[in-house]
Amino acid sequence: MFSRTKALLSKPLSAKLRPVCRGLVVSCVFANISWLLGLAQPPSSLVLGAQPLCSRGARPTLARASGMEPPAKRRRAQNGAEVLLLGTGGTIDKAYPRLMGGWAFEIGEPAAGRILERVTPPNFNLSIASVCKKDSQEITDEDREALFSACVKATCERIIVTHGTDTMVDTAQYLGSRHAEHLGNKRICLTGSMRPERFVDTDAHFNVGMCFGVLGVAPPGVYLCMNGVVHAWDSVFRDAVTGLFKAKE
Repeated sequence: MFSRTKALLSKPLSAKLRPVCRGLVVSCVFANISWLLGLAQPPSSLVLGAQPLCSRGARPTLARASGMEPPAKRRRAQNGAEVLLLGTGGTIDKAYPRLMGGWAFEIGEPAAGRILERVTPPNFNLSIASVCKKDSQEITDEDREALFSACVKATCERIIVTHGTDTMVDTAQYLGSRHAEHLGNKRICLTGSMRPERFVDTDAHFNVGMCFGVLGVAPPGVYLCMNGVVHAWDSVFRDAVTGLFKAKE
């Protein structure tokens, strides 16, 4: 750094500019040395939105992929509506624990727990349970029957099911076709994500949050909530080209 500074000052400069340049260089050097010694805040080039990316003495945040996040807590609000979140696996619950030897994934605990640690909707009493931990292409009718049974036994009338996107429509139809006879006044929203919840650019938080809004206004029934759109269980299909969920015409 000092050799570059010397080279810069050795170049021809006007008499008026030479003192100014020397002053700027000395100020920058002093600021960097002060920061390294912990005597001052980081230089402005390391500041984002006037907040240091890493201040002196602060412990760096562990990456989400490390799997060392705090366990989900059960949150209760006075006179809040009861909501049950049931996890079945799928992309939303995928974790990538392998650190060496290539890529690998496994279905972890329901991602809803971690989502609700970061984004906690007020006025709700939340419970989370796991029905199964499978890629949605591996889900069988036995698994769907277990999910149906969990919905029937639920004491609350608002239920969110997190599910893989490949067969989400099939599960919605399985529940929807039996809703009128067995599920009474219950509102059930199925959702998932195109990218795992552990990814920075995941859509999991958006989709789960949307379900809470739907549960507050929709009549009893089974719904599929994805990509910012709500579909009734019997009027939705997945476009094989785009992968998006669309309404039947």
